[in-house]
This record gives sequence, structure tokens and C-alpha cells, in this order.
Amino acid sequence: MTETMRSRPAANANTTPCPTDSNEHDKTTLRTTLLQRRAAIAGPNRRRYAEHIHTHLILHLAERELTDAPLLLYRSLASEVDTTALFDMTPQPCYAPVTAGDGSMQWRRVTHETVWQRAGFGVEEPQNGALWRVDEGAVVIAPLVGFDRTGTRLGMGMGCYDRWLATHRAQVDRVIGIAFSCQEVAKLPREAHDAPLDAVITEREVIVCRKQ
Repeated sequence: MTETMRSRPAANANTTPCPTDSNEHDKTTLRTTLLQRRAAIAGPNRRRYAEHIHTHLILHLAERELTDAPLLLYRSLASEVDTTALFDMTPQPCYAPVTAGDGSMQWRRVTHETVWQRAGFGVEEPQNGALWRVDEGAVVIAPLVGFDRTGTRLGMGMGCYDRWLATHRAQVDRVIGIAFSCQEVAKLPREAHDAPLDAVITEREVIVCRKQ
């Protein structure tokens, strides 16, 4: 697969990036707009797009020779790209985050014996499993609400991933966002604490982010 591989978007999917204007500096407004876009994707299209994203991700990891690195992955919410199948599709061990009340995260190994429990935002977190060690290295799959092509990521506003990456970026081989193409923004404001993505994978393409 090349990094410009594309599949045709559905007719009812808004794939035009949000324009750059005064609203881009209002993250709350922008977040609301992008969440509405994501939620509007029809169920059959959502499933098909997720399958494309899974395929692009697996091939991208192989091309980058990252199939041995642990995958730090999350359990998706209803309107996000479904990540459920990825825990079984990838050849490397997968870990999912457990978030403490102060927003700090640790990662637990996911197996068929994992016990899941709903936490903040309704996200399912593992209650058992070995903890990820910093000496193992990792590829992080980051959830997002919006993104631009410089790798700036808009999340839910809690800052958990940005804080974790500020401490652990040296131990991470690659940070990849997965999203639907309708979540693209022409330009997002980036603050000093925002941790940029190395790549974003959508149903249409693999975007290797250009640095600001």
C-alpha cells in the first residue's frame, strides 16, 4: 500500500476540511462541529470505513517495520473509529489505558481474559493484565476529535494523552491518530503542551504529518 491509497467516500460523508477562520481558535465550538460530523456518518459506511482504516494501519506498521512494537490502543466509543477488531488483528501485544482521577495513565495488557469496566466518558478500561514497561517501546494509537496535516490533534479536552506523551515520548516509536476523513481541519491551533502526531490514518489515506 502506498501512503496515498484511497477509497471512495460515501456521498453523504462531509470530507471537506473545516476552514481556517476565527472559529478554529474556539476549541469548544470546533469540537462540537467535528463531533457532529463524526456522528452523522451512517452505520454501514462507518463499518466499511473502519475496515479500511484497520487495513491501512496494519500495512503502515509493516512498512515501517513496527510489527514487533507493543501497540498502545484504546477501546473506542460509539461514534469513533471502531477499534475492537484491532486487538485481535495486530501481530504485536496490545495494551489499553487506565486513567486515574488526576488524568494520569498506565497501560494494561489486553488478552482474551481481560476484564473491562466503564470509566470516564464511558470508555472501557482493562481491570487486569500486565502493565506496559517503558523499556518495551511502543506505537501509540491516539483517539482524536479533529486533526490537521501538520499532526496537530484535537481531543476531548482532558489532555491525558498530551501529558502522558510529554513524559514518555522518548520511549514511543510512533504516535498515530485514526479518524474519519470528515474530521480533518485545514489548520488547528497548537499550544505548547500539544503532542503532535507522526501520522493520521483515515478511510481514504495514510497521512504522514509534516512538522510545523
